Amino acid sequence: MRKQTQQYKLSARPLLLIALLGGFSAFAHDAATHTNAPPAGAQNTSSAAHANPAGKPAAAHDAAELAKKTQNPVANMISLPVQFNFNQNVGPKSDSQTIINVQPVIPQELNEDWNWIHRTIVPIIDQPAPVNDSGIGNILYEGFLTPANPKNGLIWGVGPVLSFPTVTADLGNKKWSAGPAGLLMKMEGPWVYGALAYNMWSYGGTGENQNNMLINYFCNYNFKEFYLSTAPNVTADWEADSDQQWTVPVGLTIGKVFKPKSGPPVNIKIGGYYNVVHPDQGAEWQLQCQVQFLFLK
Repeated sequence: MRKQTQQYKLSARPLLLIALLGGFSAFAHDAATHTNAPPAGAQNTSSAAHANPAGKPAAAHDAAELAKKTQNPVANMISLPVQFNFNQNVGPKSDSQTIINVQPVIPQELNEDWNWIHRTIVPIIDQPAPVNDSGIGNILYEGFLTPANPKNGLIWGVGPVLSFPTVTADLGNKKWSAGPAGLLMKMEGPWVYGALAYNMWSYGGTGENQNNMLINYFCNYNFKEFYLSTAPNVTADWEADSDQQWTVPVGLTIGKVFKPKSGPPVNIKIGGYYNVVHPDQGAEWQLQCQVQFLFLK
């Protein structure tokens, strides 16, 4: 773990307030306009897709079409994914690490042409090394400006990514970080493919400087009853030694959307990834499970 040396910069804290207020405003707006919105206090998350054409009832959503929508990270639909990551062979003793990501995604309609998509990731970590500890990691916020009416199945989004030093105990570096984020994807027949990427630089807080990149490329093929997907997070820590910078996973996921008689549809998927490149103390492979609740207009 890197030694922590600096103090927080007070000028960074308004960014956290802006992100939280934006997310709260969007949630309040959408909770009032979505007929199947969750009960008070519930939130919704990560990758979902674009809303129905005007006037199309929610019942018209079939499971196959909903599966494609869950694969769009900037969908105009509230969703709540909870992702369980079980990392194996971590640290000098090849221990196990568990990270649960609660990833609400909340769309905000700016006008008839543009949407702003609020994506937040709250990690809950249980790790054995370098110190055996559990708690909350640094919260990540991604905001995407995206067209409300994409053409020819081509979808894009741009915006900021912000990391806040909410980490507890010895689970990470307490740094404020920010940078640009972008998304480009295509929905074509049974295929949904594209990539989301960002790079963040630290600008305050305690610890050494941070300079981190993430590329989440994804490719999904949707069958009638289920789908196959690969969506690894390729990461680079540019502050690390050259032979310790990269984590490059390869793997496969299988998933299915279930439509219960009551309550919101649920997307469930499970997959495994092997890190063909990773730092010496990084995980060798990962089991990933996700449960995602979908709230339709």
